[in-house]
Amino acid sequence: MFELFKLLWDVVVLRDAARKGQLMNWRAWVYGFGFALIEYGIALPAVMLYEKHPQYKPVFIAAMVLVVVNFICMMWWAWRWRARQSAP
Repeated sequence: MFELFKLLWDVVVLRDAARKGQLMNWRAWVYGFGFALIEYGIALPAVMLYEKHPQYKPVFIAAMVLVVVNFICMMWWAWRWRARQSAP
């Protein structure tokens, strides 16, 4: 229940930042939610498989490496996007 409250509070804070023009437009929302879905879509099944079948440890490790690489690429892309948006 507390997690739901935190999510709602995050939406309020993000809407306030968007009103102040701090880069939260509809495209940033779509990319953020899509990124979170991809990360959960890769990591959660790998964790659940590893819990029930520990012999699939290489699959789990490969999935976690993919999640980390995806995270690094997304942060690099986001940094470039923000730098281009703020350039004169």
